[in-house]
Amino acid sequence: MSMLLHADPTAKINVCAPSNAAVDEILSRVAKKGISEDETEEELARKLLRIGALSHAPEAVLKQFNLDEKLRLKAEGEVNVQISYAKDMMKHLEAVSEGLLDEEYDRAEENIEAFLMSAKRVGMTHPSQYE
Repeated sequence: MSMLLHADPTAKINVCAPSNAAVDEILSRVAKKGISEDETEEELARKLLRIGALSHAPEAVLKQFNLDEKLRLKAEGEVNVQISYAKDMMKHLEAVSEGLLDEEYDRAEENIEAFLMSAKRVGMTHPSQYE
């Protein structure tokens, strides 16, 4: 595999084995050695894909290459984005509603002040007279 990838770094290689454990062993060796020397773990995780059931007790390093795990992480990421968006919208709505409440409060205060001023002008001085 190393020689094939060295000759053509864009090559796609399909590896099959007679058992899940054998596939896990091959993947484990490739993961430990890497495909190229200057490759990060993230780059390797994007390049390798394991399809099928993991053997009985998979190493954590193998799990990141499994199709089911990659799909689960992608779905979680999308859900997290949606949750983050919903939280941002809630904060925005709270800010808007607080602003509206503040505006309503200010308007009510202005109305009360206007009422008291007009009540004084007509000679009502005690709140019991305002009814």
